[in-house]
Amino acid sequence: MKKTEAIRLAYQIATLNEIPDDLLGELTQLDYLRVLEVLLVLRQSPNRIKAPANFIRSAIRNNWKPGGTPEKRISEKKSEKPIAPDRYDSFYRMIEG
Repeated sequence: MKKTEAIRLAYQIATLNEIPDDLLGELTQLDYLRVLEVLLVLRQSPNRIKAPANFIRSAIRNNWKPGGTPEKRISEKKSEKPIAPDRYDSFYRMIEG
């Protein structure tokens, strides 16, 4: 069995869908064991994966491994004061001061 066919079949087992051709091309560049690891990470995800191809690309880019949960990125805190359009500036100055 060729590597491409094996990856196609492994993806189909993991997702129950056909693999997109562009993703197949990307996965064939990787070591076969790494492909299997990434597909296992996909299967182990506790959340529903809406876009498996994007999830797989993220797993590869961020070097996710099976058994661990991907770290959620924490965004910077937003300022406590809401940002208002310029037309409301005079109103806010009036009530603040």
